[in-house]
Amino acid sequence: MTNRIYTNEKTCPLCHKNKAMFTLSLEGEKIQVCPTCYQIVKIESDRHKTKNIINDPKYTLDRIYQMLSDSVIEQNHAMQQIALTIYKHIQQKELIRTNALIVGPTGSGKTEVARQVEKYCGKDYPVLIEDISAYTPAGYKGNDLSEMVQHAYDISDSNKEKTERAIIFLDEFDKIIEIDTENGLNFLMQKSLLKFVEGRKVPVTKRDGQVEYIDTSHMLFICLGAFPELIKNRECSKIPLGFTETKGQMESISVFQELKNDGMISELLARFRAIIQLNKLSPKSLYNIVIAKKDMWQEYHSLFYEQGKNLTITKETLQNACYDAYKNGTGVRGVHQELEMLLSKALFAAGQKIEV
Repeated sequence: MTNRIYTNEKTCPLCHKNKAMFTLSLEGEKIQVCPTCYQIVKIESDRHKTKNIINDPKYTLDRIYQMLSDSVIEQNHAMQQIALTIYKHIQQKELIRTNALIVGPTGSGKTEVARQVEKYCGKDYPVLIEDISAYTPAGYKGNDLSEMVQHAYDISDSNKEKTERAIIFLDEFDKIIEIDTENGLNFLMQKSLLKFVEGRKVPVTKRDGQVEYIDTSHMLFICLGAFPELIKNRECSKIPLGFTETKGQMESISVFQELKNDGMISELLARFRAIIQLNKLSPKSLYNIVIAKKDMWQEYHSLFYEQGKNLTITKETLQNACYDAYKNGTGVRGVHQELEMLLSKALFAAGQKIEV
């Protein structure tokens, strides 16, 4: 953190021209420098930090994939694609950005992917999880997308270089894809988003009130959506999203056409090179996830213990909860809801030994 001072006596020891106004730590010593030299030193320091991040062993492709697959179970192929997208962005390997569109039904793990990336990368890169439906097109009353860039700038501690490498998840993306007229809000919202995805200079406000411009052309945008009609059509035709071994590019073209038919404008669609599908989880897959991630019902074991009761959850109960969630199309979130209702009721049942 710098301390601003005002003096007419000292000049900057680096350039010997301008007035010294900022205190800077340089090689362990605090010196007072001018604003121009301060910015130069800060930029070089930020670049050095970015190099260290890129070489961090936690950001290998295997480690990123392992992090994702440990949290989002039974979706291995999708996790490989997402890991590759994150890896290329962090390593700055892509000549053309691989913005991604993640499609999957409720409870398939879309939001969990975003949370895990935020948890894993958030100390080194600003990671935002935003509800795109909460924003409005430029010129309309409400939250403008430029506020999203300001948020990324704030959480990166006003680091311009880090902000320009932000990872931004846009949830509920299918809500702005629904067809409306060319003067409708969905169309205008897509047009507004396109400007950010293509790359534009967005003004942000520093803590001292000065304005700095952030280039969004190197940010990674990952959009999340349920796209129920698209998923339904694919399930009926038994055709997965994205590329397949047998149909390759033709299959991808078909997906792009379906998204256009659903209301996604061509210019925006062209900016998403990776279309990744999370599959609807079967009752067996849901059961495996619940068994692997015991945090929710372990919490209930603790609650029962505090009340002097011993809780036993049978395999049949878990399987029934998974089947109901599958039938209702609510995924992992639905399993939690089923168990929440069942166990909260059992908590008030009489007796010391409770079996559900």
